[in-house]
Amino acid sequence: KGSAEALQVQLRALYEMQLQATFVFRSDALQDPKFISLMTQYPEFEKGLFLEITPQLAHDAGVSYSGSETDWYTAKHAYLLGYTIDERKKIIDTAMQSFHNVFHMYPKTTAAWMIDAWSLQYLSDEYNVTAHELTRDQWGTDSYTLYGGPMGTLYQPSKKWPLIPAQGKDALPLTIFRQTLPDPLWNYGDTSSAFTSQPNDYALAGKTTKYFADLLIEVLLYQLTPQTVVLGLENSMKRETQEEFVRQIQFLKKFHNEQKKLFVVKTASDAAQARTPSITVQQGRDVLNSSPGYVPESWWITTSAYRARIIHTATQVLLTDVRVYDSTLVDPYISTPTQSQHAYWIVPFALDGSRMRLHEEKIQRTFSLFRRAFASIWRLPKTISEPSDVFSDLRSSPVAVQFPTPIGEVKTMKDGNQYILNYQSKDGDEKIILTDQEIRHVGRQTPRWNVSENNIPKDTGASLKFVTKNDETTLTPVLTQTTSWRWLMP
Repeated sequence: KGSAEALQVQLRALYEMQLQATFVFRSDALQDPKFISLMTQYPEFEKGLFLEITPQLAHDAGVSYSGSETDWYTAKHAYLLGYTIDERKKIIDTAMQSFHNVFHMYPKTTAAWMIDAWSLQYLSDEYNVTAHELTRDQWGTDSYTLYGGPMGTLYQPSKKWPLIPAQGKDALPLTIFRQTLPDPLWNYGDTSSAFTSQPNDYALAGKTTKYFADLLIEVLLYQLTPQTVVLGLENSMKRETQEEFVRQIQFLKKFHNEQKKLFVVKTASDAAQARTPSITVQQGRDVLNSSPGYVPESWWITTSAYRARIIHTATQVLLTDVRVYDSTLVDPYISTPTQSQHAYWIVPFALDGSRMRLHEEKIQRTFSLFRRAFASIWRLPKTISEPSDVFSDLRSSPVAVQFPTPIGEVKTMKDGNQYILNYQSKDGDEKIILTDQEIRHVGRQTPRWNVSENNIPKDTGASLKFVTKNDETTLTPVLTQTTSWRWLMP
């Protein structure tokens, strides 16, 4: 349950710093006079709806609730994708009516760390919701996995699957933004939740406001394309976490005053009006300074067609993650509830450097881990365990596409609608050109897999097409045409 005292701390800090914000209310908070009384004192803040399902909300909606004190937070009980379409409609209508009874309007902004495609469409069509917040990419945290979504950008979601951007007429007329700011360098493949901008997350690793400030400066100032940063906190967190959040707000105000080009969006629904670029490149450099003399960096590339990750280590430039976005992809929970406590959204990939590692004796056999990720959906034999561990591509030996070995630094530049990573190798100039449909390399050496292609898993739903002509190699992410998407369904 939330804390009215913590809410007051947040409201006062934002008011004193002259920053606006959006507060999303769970159904039980809407019925708490202390919360409502506080909010009425600050009419400038936007009010939204947090669609986390409580036993009382289910009861009020006439829906059976099977959660308990030990598993209430799991995807099956807490989120709409654990219920039938008829039950989802009843829950949404009941929660919306409760919100309307308190604030005399329907919210423009909703939040739920996962939400099925049917429910999101219903919120858009029936209640004109224009902004929705999902949680960040994560592996298994609190029983739900989101892996492969856009990084560092707002996006219009596909009507068929909220995790991926829409293509053309497939667009749902609302905007998705992601909870918190993941560290673009170190969050990938991490299961500790210690590498985000959220105070309770980075406190796990003993980090302070300095880490938050350095991360924010890195992602907002040293980028080629505009970035979207979401800051927030559940007000049920303990007192010291709330106090750290206040320090974040104070730093944000100071930073804004010093950097006039930084634009602070007032509310979540305001953010929904922002124009989404055709390609976003988010660079991540080491703000931890954890390894003197070794300064790794990364680049996330996000378009409506694919997502990719490139890393630069002390001796290598590697492509370690490639996801394919396509209008044929369907949310596995669009019409049928999850059959287990857990829920999985994993975008088809040609490459996943956080789960494909070189030192495994048999990569193909090991990649039953992708099957294991969907064990509850496929009803696989009990001898197959739950999803395997993920790991950092910077602290291990990932399967990857290897570019020519770098000498010195990698420089980034914008050239029209494309972005270029430039560096030197022993053979001369190397260019990695990032476009909205593909990745190209120009140089005398040809990029290659750092493992035999026979060992690359073939059942991941996507592949990477290599075409080399003269000194240019084009890498195009494509769906595997022979794949039947029935395996995504429960």
